[in-house]
Amino acid sequence: LHTLASKHIPVYQISLTVSHRAHLLIFFVCFGIFSMVSPAARSFLMGLLICLAPDFGDTMHPATMLRFMKNLPGPHQEFMPKTSIDEPYCDPFSGVCEDSSPRVSAAPVAPNGTFFSGVFTDHAVLQRAPAKSAVYGYASGGVTSNTQVIVTVTEFNQSQPTQILASYSIVATITDMSHAPTNISWKAFLTPHGAGGNLSISASCKNCGNTSSVAMIHDLTFGDVFICSGQSNMWLPMQYALTRNRTFSLVDSGDAYGNIRVSNRYPVMTLDKYRMYMTEAAPSQFGKYWHGWFRPNSTILMDFSAACWFFAQELTDIMQDNNETVIPLGLVETAWGGTQIEMWQPNASITANCRVNVSGAPIPQRGIGNGAIFNGMVAPYVNMTIKGAVWYQGENNVGECECANGTSGRGCGDDGPTACGNSVDRTGYACQMFNLIQQWRQAWSVVPGTTDRLFPFGIVTLADGTSEGHQSNMANFRLAQTGGYGFLPSPDMPNTFVAQGYDIGDPTNPENWRLRSPDCRDQQVDYPYQMQFDARDLHRTHGVQYYTNYFMGPIHPRAKQHVGRRLAAAAYAIAYPDNTELAFTGPVLKNCSVMQDPSRHMEGFWQITINFNETLLRGDAVHVWNPTSQRQQMVCALYWTCLNASTFTLMSDGPCAYLAQDQPISPLEIQVNDSIWIPIPIGRNDPPFVNENCAHPPSPDACVNGSFIEPKRSQITATAPKTLPSGEPVGITGVRYAWSAAPCCPGIDRSAIPCPPNSCPIQTYNASLPAVPFLARVVNNVCVCHPPQVC
Repeated sequence: LHTLASKHIPVYQISLTVSHRAHLLIFFVCFGIFSMVSPAARSFLMGLLICLAPDFGDTMHPATMLRFMKNLPGPHQEFMPKTSIDEPYCDPFSGVCEDSSPRVSAAPVAPNGTFFSGVFTDHAVLQRAPAKSAVYGYASGGVTSNTQVIVTVTEFNQSQPTQILASYSIVATITDMSHAPTNISWKAFLTPHGAGGNLSISASCKNCGNTSSVAMIHDLTFGDVFICSGQSNMWLPMQYALTRNRTFSLVDSGDAYGNIRVSNRYPVMTLDKYRMYMTEAAPSQFGKYWHGWFRPNSTILMDFSAACWFFAQELTDIMQDNNETVIPLGLVETAWGGTQIEMWQPNASITANCRVNVSGAPIPQRGIGNGAIFNGMVAPYVNMTIKGAVWYQGENNVGECECANGTSGRGCGDDGPTACGNSVDRTGYACQMFNLIQQWRQAWSVVPGTTDRLFPFGIVTLADGTSEGHQSNMANFRLAQTGGYGFLPSPDMPNTFVAQGYDIGDPTNPENWRLRSPDCRDQQVDYPYQMQFDARDLHRTHGVQYYTNYFMGPIHPRAKQHVGRRLAAAAYAIAYPDNTELAFTGPVLKNCSVMQDPSRHMEGFWQITINFNETLLRGDAVHVWNPTSQRQQMVCALYWTCLNASTFTLMSDGPCAYLAQDQPISPLEIQVNDSIWIPIPIGRNDPPFVNENCAHPPSPDACVNGSFIEPKRSQITATAPKTLPSGEPVGITGVRYAWSAAPCCPGIDRSAIPCPPNSCPIQTYNASLPAVPFLARVVNNVCVCHPPQVC
């Protein structure tokens, strides 16, 4: 693409979806012969790609969507929004622009009048008290040093919308006069307001070219505002979520989730000098992108981020379940598929604060510009007061983990827990995650009393199936997403939280989107994680599509409600700290030890004892369950439809016998003699864990809410042989859990057996939250964690 740009080939747009292998093959064939053909032939081949590829502009890697073409004609124009109304033509690779004059914070050029920035529209949610919220915008035409912008806030009775309850006016602060008399920027801080309300806000101009112009936004309310950002798994819309229909039904009927309002930002990137603190007041729909704020309905939600929505939906449910007042929640989706973390941070901060590795090599510059998406998709919101942010990104950074020999991490294997960086020594992705949080918090909290300088920040670790070919890096990368601590919050990243994603990959195999029985031959079986039917199957459902499609395959897992549920549980504990009773994380390693098994009949075995942090369990218990048996029950029942019931025997033949033989490998592993890792079985600890009779508690303070957790329910045990089949003694030198790309169903043929979400065995009993993956060395029979982890 660099070559194409330098040769001035008229590339308008290249759309690729890797699930269409024919398209990908054509792309590489065409690319390979570009250098051997004439310019006219190159243009023809590029045109062929454009015709073949689908319009996936919203999740494309930015390098495949060249935004430097000005006023593009034709059907792709809607996917190419300008970075600002008065933006010059700039080549993002060279940085050369038609007009190089600095216009860092210019307000958009518009007809004479007063305008709100495009991030404020009807139905917006503003951050509630005690924080003070702001509205901001621009005025154009005939503005001078005497110009004033008057902002008027009017609150109406929610039950009688025409009745005014209160009204006040304030003179906005002029934040940028550098472009007078063409335009100015303004900002007004509102009186703090508790959750709720029905307000309208107007802005008018005095001593300017058009004093009759009044900007108005209506149906505003106060609540908690969250930014939802990242790449395509944050962008992935509700239409690709497995559980969307229940949500759509509740929202459309008005039975639930009317407290949530949504907004999104279409993809924009700019150079540093065009950082967009202000955006134009755009129409309600920009091409295929909804723009502005909306009350939810199934039409709007169909194209809104599933992870973001389910986060708010589950947070609402938690509030209701705990008999709390449900507050309005405002969601701002600003996500772009195929992007890297460097693009989402201020450019100057990246090389200043982070290194690739401990040798001091700087973070490299991206061809399309570090910080370009921060400038276009984050900066417009930093003057808006928010409650917090949630982040789901990393698929396009997994391949950058550092190999032991200092080469690129693309396919170099597992080179230890620091391969993807460490926030303490400021290396790799771990440092970039740390830096992004630091930079965002600084940008949003410039004005005291607005956004908290340590606002809550949530992270989703990468799911099974999303490594983009770098499976060996995944476990280390998930560790790097937490700064190297494995668990959040941490000393380096306070007031953060994490939703584990390793066990919520898509249940089906990318090669087999429909479950097929090994005994049913070509007969298709309907099941809950079904992919789409193709044309020859539609006669079975009278042409109705009942199931949830993939988007580009399992790289975008469809089980997004699990993501939202885990984010909400963690946010409820971190962002709402008065709530101290509900567990917000799965079991977190405290310590472990290795000793000879004390059972007389187990003299030839080691016993590994693993203890989890009791405080973080918050009264819950560690539970080890057998996912195989439950998966067998589900799949056997599904297969019943394609077998003759008279010959179907649960465990002697048919698919259930196949299932019984196809046992999953344990995700708990030991390292033998500083060499290979082998899986070991985990001891079961079945419920009940809770003793409901507190008449004789084990200690005076053990009884909580009428019950107590039975002792040692924060502990599990496992066994390992003392000798290998070869007779070699087994010395245990390491212990790890869920330390692979797909730890929950290894060895399972997922074309015949799905791997449902939440299928790893160690969880909390009540909250069903998965254990945090861990890796520890064993020194003198005691576990020692890799810094900065402590165990």
